[in-house]
Amino acid sequence: MPMRSLPLRAAAAAAIAVALVALTACGGAGDDGASDAAAPSGDATGPDDPDDGGADDGSPDGDGADGDGADPDIPAALNFRTSTVDGGSFEGASLAGESAVLWFWAYNCPVCQAEAPGIKAAHEQWGEEVTFVGVPGNGSPEQDGDFVNDYGLDGFTHARDEDGALWTSFGVPAQPAFAFVDPDGNVDIELGTMNEGDLDERLAELAGAAASGR
Repeated sequence: MPMRSLPLRAAAAAAIAVALVALTACGGAGDDGASDAAAPSGDATGPDDPDDGGADDGSPDGDGADGDGADPDIPAALNFRTSTVDGGSFEGASLAGESAVLWFWAYNCPVCQAEAPGIKAAHEQWGEEVTFVGVPGNGSPEQDGDFVNDYGLDGFTHARDEDGALWTSFGVPAQPAFAFVDPDGNVDIELGTMNEGDLDERLAELAGAAASGR
């Protein structure tokens, strides 16, 4: 019996060696062969695919922020895509080159509730020159929708932050807060509430910047 086991062991070792050579020829995890097997060609649709499942994840990186493909003219903070309170989608990149103000709010925030009429009035005054975007957090779609309807804020887009990543990307730890974006892509964050006079002054500056850039 000992004499017969040696050929069997040698044959097994030879089979293992052949298998290792075959695996090496297929390439590692980063080689083209492995990538082609892992990703069917039909999935490479990019950010324009409405069914790609990742468009509305609230991430500041969004679908198109893959590093090398990012547009250098778009501020990093605006490189996101998320869902809106009315069921649509919103891309932060649409604000590039514009004067804009983002208002960070929560449906159950008493300070935000007190600010809401002033925000509505500010939009009615400056909405032609400055793009307004609400950024609600903490609430469900129904709760956020009720807030917008109760305070008559449906005149501008409200981009939902479903997991806190969008607030984090702007450096906003809590509501309320404002992000003022000028046409050059500069983003200035104001944490906390703003009285109507101070807000009006900032919006006037943004409106002037928008007019000078036309």
